Amino acid sequence: MSIWIILIEMAVFAALFTVIVFLASRGDRKYSPAAIHNYPPDIQEEYFKTHERIDVSYKSNN
Repeated sequence: MSIWIILIEMAVFAALFTVIVFLASRGDRKYSPAAIHNYPPDIQEEYFKTHERIDVSYKSNN
């Protein structure tokens, strides 16, 4: 194989990987107040001492 073909394939796969990562992490899900429930209970309690508690029970599958 030619070195140019390998370089083009590398660029295509790098661009594809970048697009997938950006699409997976887009939006404000990571920074929304409901995301505090992804943290350990100790950190949640410290957070809720100064912020209003958010109901996320609708997200539970139980």
